[in-house]
Amino acid sequence: KNYGAEKYGPHSVCLIQKSAFVMEKCERKLSYPDWGSGCYQVSCSPQGLKVWVQDTSYLCSRAGQVLPISIQMNGWIHDGNL
Repeated sequence: KNYGAEKYGPHSVCLIQKSAFVMEKCERKLSYPDWGSGCYQVSCSPQGLKVWVQDTSYLCSRAGQVLPISIQMNGWIHDGNL
């Protein structure tokens, strides 16, 4: 299971996960005990670094910024912080 909705590739970087990602579906809740970093696709924009999780971009405009992530993938909601 891809709990952190990671994507590996030439345009991906590894980022610190500030909390474990949680997957939720109806009454079920799962989280992976081994967390701390995850790899995500990034791109540059005039406003800052865009971190892509699935098809959603999250703008990082300053060092140390925490990005709250919430996306849907394969019928599950994935929530976490990068």
